[in-house]
Amino acid sequence: MYYVWFDDTPRKEASDKLDEAIRGYELRFSERPSHVLVNSADTLVRTDVVVQVSATVQPNTFWLSRHA
Repeated sequence: MYYVWFDDTPRKEASDKLDEAIRGYELRFSERPSHVLVNSADTLVRTDVVVQVSATVQPNTFWLSRHA
């Protein structure tokens, strides 16, 4: 199951958008996500979550999940 976050604010950095998505995930599920799928336009380097590029994810969209 994925928690999907969309933010197309033009002047906001992708890392800030992801930080907000992580906070939203934590509020909803009371735990931190371990993985996020992103579009190649939003590729990020993070140490706190595994970031994977997926062609099915639209730009400015983050699919967050918790993997064991």
